[in-house]
Amino acid sequence: MTPPIARRIRTALPRIKRSHGFGIHSPFAFSFVMKVLMERCPFYAYADIAAARTESIRLAAVGRFRHRRVISLKNAKMVFRIAVHARPQAILQIGTSYGVTTVALAAADSRTPIVVATLRDAVAPVTADDVYRNVTSPYSSRISEVATIREARSLYSSLLPPSSSPFLVINAMPSDTEEAKSLRSLIHSAIDAEGYIIMRNISTPALRDLWLDINSSATSHGMSFSNGKIGVFVALSRLPRQSFSLWF
Repeated sequence: MTPPIARRIRTALPRIKRSHGFGIHSPFAFSFVMKVLMERCPFYAYADIAAARTESIRLAAVGRFRHRRVISLKNAKMVFRIAVHARPQAILQIGTSYGVTTVALAAADSRTPIVVATLRDAVAPVTADDVYRNVTSPYSSRISEVATIREARSLYSSLLPPSSSPFLVINAMPSDTEEAKSLRSLIHSAIDAEGYIIMRNISTPALRDLWLDINSSATSHGMSFSNGKIGVFVALSRLPRQSFSLWF
């Protein structure tokens, strides 16, 4: 199997071209790439997201926690833009460390509830809870934390209005086998319901396999966009089944 870094180098030029719209014929895909993934204009929440990230790194350093898993500011802004574009009625986040992704999601709409399956053993030590809660405190009234994917799925189903599209953000793969099965089932249900799925850290083996599973599943609709590190699957039924490898 070709190593991920070698594959990214080999495909760099075509990915750069598609990232600027060349060779993308679908109107939806062209608009999504240019106005969501690659948008460079400032948004109202960027300052809040940047402040949350700076604070998370500061607190993690004070607590002597590793903060290598803090999402980059560029990617946090992109997660925010995707949420603004999709306008979800409720958000389900799987895995978190220091709260920056949650802030980016919460900043998209002041009315949107967020369910977070913390999966602490997979992402960050329990002692990082204080950092997470400090960073996300301005949005705490809309955030519900649970420990497992099964709990998260049940609560999320009760918050998502009927006929609304699911919106999932997956940061980590659970270590428990049954929980991993629950996550796969959740993803496929979201695709069937025409949802949006953001999957981070797909350069790691477990999440890369999960991302490949999504793309090779039997679904007949939906578009996926990936740069080898983050993948976005838009499962709208009106979209033909296409996959785009990009540079964003």
